[in-house]
Amino acid sequence: MSQRSRLKPKHLRRPEALFVLPLQILVIASGACAGPTPQLTEGAILSFDESETVTSNHQVPGGRPLPNPAVCGQVGTAFMGEFKDADKNALQNPKVPFEWADIADPIGSATNFRPRRGRRPHYMYASGQVVAAQIGQRDVMFAHPFGTDLSIDVNLDPAYRELLVHSEMFPPPSGPMVPVDPTRSEVDHVCVGQQCIRTFHVELERGLWPHTWETSSRPWQVGALWFRPVPGDRIAVVGNYIMDCGHPADYTSEIHPPAVLAFAYVADDDGERLATGTKTVSYAFANPYRVSQLYQSENRFVNDFANEERFQSDDSRPFPQHLYQEIEGVDIRGSQHLAAHALLEAVGFESLSWYVCAPTARPPSAVIAFKWKFVARTGVVGIVTPDDALGCAHVAVVMTSDYRPLRVPHFDTTWPWNGRVCNDENDTKCVSGGSINDGASLTFGQAIDVRTKIKEGVNAGPASNVAIHAVIDRDPIVDRYNPLAVNPFTVNGSFFESDIQPFPFYGTVQVWWRLSARGR
Repeated sequence: MSQRSRLKPKHLRRPEALFVLPLQILVIASGACAGPTPQLTEGAILSFDESETVTSNHQVPGGRPLPNPAVCGQVGTAFMGEFKDADKNALQNPKVPFEWADIADPIGSATNFRPRRGRRPHYMYASGQVVAAQIGQRDVMFAHPFGTDLSIDVNLDPAYRELLVHSEMFPPPSGPMVPVDPTRSEVDHVCVGQQCIRTFHVELERGLWPHTWETSSRPWQVGALWFRPVPGDRIAVVGNYIMDCGHPADYTSEIHPPAVLAFAYVADDDGERLATGTKTVSYAFANPYRVSQLYQSENRFVNDFANEERFQSDDSRPFPQHLYQEIEGVDIRGSQHLAAHALLEAVGFESLSWYVCAPTARPPSAVIAFKWKFVARTGVVGIVTPDDALGCAHVAVVMTSDYRPLRVPHFDTTWPWNGRVCNDENDTKCVSGGSINDGASLTFGQAIDVRTKIKEGVNAGPASNVAIHAVIDRDPIVDRYNPLAVNPFTVNGSFFESDIQPFPFYGTVQVWWRLSARGR
């Protein structure tokens, strides 16, 4: 179920750098036009054209999407709240079937959860300044096969603050915002003088960020994250706009996951971060995969991207109903483990664009200079265009019908009921920052033994209880994928196509003023 959004690049001027194949240049050039002056975020080194993106955010079937905490149920219950009452039968018709409830593209209910065939979810845009970025230590790992989330807190630009659940300004609080959710460690608000506003959350599993290869070993091993934003950077994202129903103390709206993410910072001539530098350095990439929130007992079809019918199968269910079937399966099918295999879907887009701008005002007679490099899979094409009047380089990217996602290797792993797992964010083998019971207890603000709750909810005859409980005692099986690795490159103004790497595209653009137009 490929996700694509209807986003059209405009304002394409004379092309300065193309990352396209010769026969694909027509794809971009046919849409090129000199439209009205883009409305960029004032003073920003990274920006969307707000005249397009805000309009797109509002153009949703059924009207402008508004964040609604009610879709997550009563505060304090949330996703998988049935665990608190040890009510196995309630799992068949859960109050909150999905951990992430899509705001712009809702997918029915507990009884109407199958995605529409050929659906194209409506992605939402957001941009602003990063105020915090950290890798989580606790996530629901059946929904995070690429590892815990790298979570980013953003002070949204005014044009996008309507995405917040609470967008009103308020005076500085005497302490942390309440209610405090112990499963979150983000900065929940920012203040300028006596005016404060809530921050916005962007989340993407750590393993879905570009990692480096550790080439000193044989065979090569996945190394550390290649790049990541830090507080003070600019960020621009487009992706699924959701209510996070997994944090009952404080339901928030998020972009989770992004389809495309870009960030930028001011740097010196060598590209090193510097508060008052003369160059802007930006990185961008397209996220290739998303957990569909439908689960099966077997792993045969989890990453079978060409198989659209797997989402319509009776074996594919939201997690609460899936867990019910798993418990029943111990008695009926003789299952030896509880298992949850998440169906992955390929993330896609039709077209989108953004601007990377010089960090200083234009000197007399100066023109925009930039260098760049992008790597893309077959079917992704783009163009980079200078705009001296704006002081920016315009990046536009199109995903054509030739794009095919890479089918990455899948692994089974266990998620333990109890005990710590690993906390080192640089450990690429890390499956989780905590056990099942650890995460559930923090989520609901009270000690919860999930395994015991499941046993209490088992409605089976005494003769079979012992056998069922023995199976439940075993650590459940979930999915794991290795972090996605790429080859970092020297920024030398080239483009190449690579289908051995998984990202639709990834790359960098650096922008500055040049005092002479010669040599451009």
